[in-house]
Amino acid sequence: MRVQQIADALPRQVFLSGSGVYPEISHIRIKWVAVRGNILDWAVYYDRVDVDEDIIARKGDKMYDQDLVARVTGATAACMKYYRR
Repeated sequence: MRVQQIADALPRQVFLSGSGVYPEISHIRIKWVAVRGNILDWAVYYDRVDVDEDIIARKGDKMYDQDLVARVTGATAACMKYYRR
């Protein structure tokens, strides 16, 4: 992921998504979405894989572990400066 992807997304838009098993937060497969904030910031939310991306973006659990966020999204160090904590 690059900063330009964040900048190109509209506020509250899902601009990246994926799924996997991440023992740091769950023992089952989860789906995650990266969402642009109202300013040039972003965050990752997650839920079960059967939940719609729009619902995850609005009501999912926030991913707080920044090392995990960088690993699952492929975010550069520059992108992580904009991650909403």
